[in-house]
Amino acid sequence: MNRETPQLLFDSMVVDYLMAAMQGSYHPDDDRDENLRDQRVAAYRLFLCADVAIAPTASTQIMNTPNQEKRKALDKLVSIHFLEPQIPEELLNRTRARAADLVQYHSDERDCLIVAEAEILGFDAVVTFDRKMRRRLAERARVAILSPIEALDRIGIVKKSPRKRPAQGNPNSQETWWRE
Repeated sequence: MNRETPQLLFDSMVVDYLMAAMQGSYHPDDDRDENLRDQRVAAYRLFLCADVAIAPTASTQIMNTPNQEKRKALDKLVSIHFLEPQIPEELLNRTRARAADLVQYHSDERDCLIVAEAEILGFDAVVTFDRKMRRRLAERARVAILSPIEALDRIGIVKKSPRKRPAQGNPNSQETWWRE
């Protein structure tokens, strides 16, 4: 990742967590999942420090969220805070073919589409909590497939100040967990 501000493509699970964190309903001390706690904090820091977008396939996943209230909240979050790049019509077949090639290594077609979209759109990395996706596709992909912690380490923003900060009225503006 050699740009000053790496271009990161988030999957739907990272966006789902961010919604909770941005509403102030998340605090690491209350997180019972020790394996994901640090990953969730890292995802929020990435959101504040890097250029982030949501994959077209992840946008579709969000629009298919069964819970209508949650779907509306996720849609609002994405529409306000994320770039939503689209695959140009002339590259759709190439994107589908690349995803089909990746399916031989990872059976989740949606994950493979997200990676193919990142490659076609020129992103530096896909950020995901999905260990299987990272393990199975990392060596096959033409972009990095990273956990939030790996992305923070790789792009070297751990010690930098965030480019964005929660607004003063946001519950996270007074918190310190995302700054450390």
